[in-house]
Parts: sequence; structure tokens; C-alpha cells
Amino acid sequence: MSDSSEQNTLSPKSWLIIGLIFAVGLGILYFVAQKSAGKASHDTRSVRTAPDDPIIARLNGDVITESQLDLARSFFSQDNPDDGLISRDMAMDRLIQQRLLVQLALERDLESQIDTQNRIRFARDLILAEDALNAFLASAVSDEEIKTYYEQETRKWAGQVQIKARQIVLPDEATAKEISRRLDDGEAFASLALAYSLDRASRESGGDLGYLNRDMLDPLLTDKIFAAEDGARIARFETPQGWHVVEIIGRRKAPVASFEDREDAIRSLLQAQKLQARLSELETAGNLEILNSVEE
Repeated sequence: MSDSSEQNTLSPKSWLIIGLIFAVGLGILYFVAQKSAGKASHDTRSVRTAPDDPIIARLNGDVITESQLDLARSFFSQDNPDDGLISRDMAMDRLIQQRLLVQLALERDLESQIDTQNRIRFARDLILAEDALNAFLASAVSDEEIKTYYEQETRKWAGQVQIKARQIVLPDEATAKEISRRLDDGEAFASLALAYSLDRASRESGGDLGYLNRDMLDPLLTDKIFAAEDGARIARFETPQGWHVVEIIGRRKAPVASFEDREDAIRSLLQAQKLQARLSELETAGNLEILNSVEE
């Protein structure tokens, strides 16, 4: 019987045990919640819950709320991607077993161990950092900023020309001269590019570089391409990448993408720029002191 068939025949009890393994991450998050209240809060019967987050179970005085079950159900379902969310009953069973282990850990004072404390701190920081990131990104960029950027981008590309070219990059001038001779004799450019070109990015497509903007390539290469006529083969020349044999296939007016096609990409770009700027500000203003070298 295959492994997948064996998995499909596991009993509900076996799934509970497997779920405990996947619950380690969520257990850490629970430790974070307990840690934030201090060691005196091990008796969780005093935990406050929001009016819109009803308590649905108690385990040795430790409450389980509706939102905690929803979080557990989502987390435990990660090992069940093909079947979607597990049932609420299964999620509750796994959450109860996790809570029992948490209570056992607290009884044994495992929380006081340095390794455990470090992992709790790291999990806490991950959660807070993610929440801070999401909150920042949600308000970092306005719709007006996106539209302004798109308009500037559109003006930049309006009237610009793109050139379609193909190339073969070779290790030395002698080889480039030989390839040029073979092209003159009628051999196919694409075949020679596939066989000899050092440029992996274009080699598999027969040397095709697609439509190029002036700022897409090394200036030495761009200047040669944009100065050539359609259909021309540029005399072999050298750049830091090697010796180039280039043919110009054609040109067109640069297309301008619609706002709908560009909106998400522009938002992500502006968000990244603002986030980097904000982090740089915080780092500059922060009081960082490296006490020991962190180099390998």
C-alpha cells in the first residue's frame, strides 16, 4: 500500500497526535500570551475576554475563546491543504491537547529555561513585526500617490522607442569573427546562439533579447543597438560580458500599460520605498550598540 493510502486510513486519534507536532508553532504563540502577563498569571481563570469573543470552553481554569479556536483551526489546517479547513471538532480536540501540554510545561517551569525564553521572544517579535508591517503598509500609500506615479511613468514612456534584437555572446574576438563568418554563409542565428552563446538568459531563446528600452542593458550594448538600422548586424564588439554579435530585428513605439494593469505593482513599489525610508529613519534615530562582532 502506498504512503498516501496509509495516511488516508489514519484514525482520528492518530491525527490528533500528528496535529500536536504541527502545533508547536501555535504553542509558542500561546506561551507568548502567557509570558506577556508575567509569571504570576499562570492561573488563567482571571484572563479577560472581549464581549464579542465568547468563551466556548474551560480547561483547568484556562479559557478557550471563539477567536482562539478559529486561529487554531486555521493553523492546524496547514497540514491539510488539499481538503481545506479541518472541522471545528477536530480543531478543538487538537487545541485541547496542545493546552494540556502547555499546562504541563508551565507546571515543570520549562518557561524559565533560556532556550525557551529566547524562542518565546523570537515568536513574539515575529508577530509584532508582522502586525507593524501590515499596519504601516495599509496606510503608507494613497490612491492619489499611485495615480501620480502612473502619470509620471506614462509621460516618461510616451514617444519612446523599443528595439527588438538578438545576440550571441562569445569568449573572444576570434570566435566572434568565426561566428560572423558562419552567419554570412547562411547558418541560422538561433542555432548558433543556442550552441555557442555565453548569455544564458537569451541563449535558450535563440539569442532573442525581446524589445529593449535604453535603460535595460549595459550602456555599451545599448548605445550600439540604438544606433543601428533595422535588419543590420552590428560589427562584433566587446563588453565586460564578452564579445557580442548582434542583429537588429525591428522597433516599435513603447507600449503604455493601463492604470489597472500597473496599479498593484506601483503600490508595491511605493510601499517598499516608504518602508525602507521609514526603517532607515528608525535605525538612524535608534540607539544601537553592537557589543561583539557578528561576523563569521
